[in-house]
Amino acid sequence: MPSFFSRLLSRPTQGRHRSAARRGSRRRQPTPALERLEERWVPAGFTLSLQEFNGASLVASKLITDQGTGDLDGNSGSIIFSSSVSGAVGDFSANLSFATSNSAGGGLPAQITSNDTSITSAGFTGSRTLILTVLDDGFTAPGLGPATLGSQLSTTQLPANTNVTFQSFLDATAGSVLSLNTVAGTTGSDP
Repeated sequence: MPSFFSRLLSRPTQGRHRSAARRGSRRRQPTPALERLEERWVPAGFTLSLQEFNGASLVASKLITDQGTGDLDGNSGSIIFSSSVSGAVGDFSANLSFATSNSAGGGLPAQITSNDTSITSAGFTGSRTLILTVLDDGFTAPGLGPATLGSQLSTTQLPANTNVTFQSFLDATAGSVLSLNTVAGTTGSDP
């Protein structure tokens, strides 16, 4: 005795085709299409991002992930970036000699540092903003409870009419904004 599936597959199909032809209806098949979406950055672990803005418009950007493309340091927890190797970010060249995070080791205090940063411009008309973000979302220390956020900004050279602003964040809570427009240093602490 033939199985249900073999009987179903062996049935003649002429009657079904003719009735559809008589009705004059044809099923329209959907046409697949692609839609271009806006760019989204989702940080994964320890990253450095550089973004140049002209007013509210994003001009250029780079995202460097620890031990990924553009990171000249093969060690985990350390990023070295150089525009001379990885290309300029729009109108700016940047060299970040040392960005580190101790999140992988769970050390106390939890720290992200960015040292020896040099930024130069190819020249442009008007004003531009270069935003450097050093981020790590993998901290396990300190444990639960209140935390203190300490921030420090210092400059050794600044061209005329240049402003440097620095802000730290802890669990998406903004810390004090530190700003300099001359060679100096400043610190901030937020509970």
